[in-house]
Amino acid sequence: MVTPSEPEQDEVNRIVFEELVIGVRREESKRRLLSIIGSYPVDGVILGCTELPLILGQGDSELPLLDTVDIHVEAALDHALG
Repeated sequence: MVTPSEPEQDEVNRIVFEELVIGVRREESKRRLLSIIGSYPVDGVILGCTELPLILGQGDSELPLLDTVDIHVEAALDHALG
């Protein structure tokens, strides 16, 4: 498992809290997030913040982007439906 550097985490937090939570979606921010993702040798990416899927979708990356909201909803439905 790899996590972004502290400065990159600060950038992600800024994008989330200064843009996404108030409904702002900037192409420049999307490009920066994809740049951060692309700078690591990983097989997939966990979008661990519920706002990140608002700006990043599977079509934006060749890597699997794992939306934690979708994963939790599927698990809850599986559990509820037995």
